[in-house]
Amino acid sequence: MSLNKFFEIINWRKLIYLILIQLLFKICFLYDLGFETTISSFFTFFLLSFATIIMLASGYLISYYNKYKFDRVEEKVAKRAYSIGIFCSIISVILGTFVSISIGKPYHSFIGVIIALLLIAYLHYNTDKDFLSIVLEPCINALCIFIIWWFDTPVDTTDKQWEEYFNFQLIAIVYVFLSIVGNIVYQIIKDIVNFNNDYIKNIKTLPVLLGRRRGKSIALFFTVTGCLTVLGFAINYIDNIFILSIIFFMGTLPELCLIYLISKANTEKEFKKVLKMSNLTYLLGIVSIPLVAYYFRYAC
Repeated sequence: MSLNKFFEIINWRKLIYLILIQLLFKICFLYDLGFETTISSFFTFFLLSFATIIMLASGYLISYYNKYKFDRVEEKVAKRAYSIGIFCSIISVILGTFVSISIGKPYHSFIGVIIALLLIAYLHYNTDKDFLSIVLEPCINALCIFIIWWFDTPVDTTDKQWEEYFNFQLIAIVYVFLSIVGNIVYQIIKDIVNFNNDYIKNIKTLPVLLGRRRGKSIALFFTVTGCLTVLGFAINYIDNIFILSIIFFMGTLPELCLIYLISKANTEKEFKKVLKMSNLTYLLGIVSIPLVAYYFRYAC
C-alpha cells in the first residue's frame, strides 16, 4: 500500500480538522482562560489526541477492507488496510491507557477499550453503507472531542470557574451538535454526487437505496433541523449579544445559504457546490472558536 493510498483511505483532512478542533478547545477554553487541568502537559494532551485520531483511522481502514475485500483489484490493499487498522486500534488503546494512568484516572482507559471493541464489531457485522453508518462517523468524531473534556477537567477551581466551565461545555455541545449534523449532511450529499459510480459497484448508500431526491430531502431536513435547533437554543439560553452575534453570522447565515443551495440543487455540479458551501460553513465554525474564547478572556 502506497503512502498516498493510506492517507486517502484514512481521510487525513478530516483527522487534521479534528486535531485542530481539539487543540482549539484546549487552548481557547481551558489553557488561555487560566484553568489548571488534569492534563497539564501538552505532550500528554497530544498523546491523547493522537490516540483518538488513530482510533478513527482504524475505523476507516477496517471499513475500507469490508468494502473491497471481494474486489479482485483492491483485495490486497484491503487486507493490508485491515491489518494496519487492527494495529492502530491496539496502539490507540495502549496510548489511552497510558494517559489515563499518568493523570491518575486509570478507569478512563475503559472508554478507549469499549469504543475500540464497539467500532470493530460494528464494522465487521455491518458492511453496508446504510443510514446508521452515516450517523456513526460524526458521532464518533463528537465522542473524540468529548473524550478530551472527560480526561482534561479543571482542578482546584472556584465556584465561579466551575460556572464558567459549565458555560463552555454548553458552547461545546452547540459546536459538536452542528458538527454531527453537518457531517451527516455532507456524507449524504457526497453520496448523491457519487450516485452513478456507487450504483454500478452495487454500493448501497442512502441515495442508492432511497433515490437521489429522497436523499436530498433527508439532507435538507437535517440542515433545517440543525439550524433551527441551534438558533432556538442560543436565543433561549445565551444572553450575551456578542456570542449570539457570532452564532448568527458565522453559524445561522451560512446554514441558511446551505439550505438554499440544497433546495435548488438538481445536477451533480450543483451538489458539488453544496459540498463546497458545507466546507466553508465548517471552516467558519472553527474560526469562531477563538473569537468566543477571546471575548471571555478580554471582554468579560
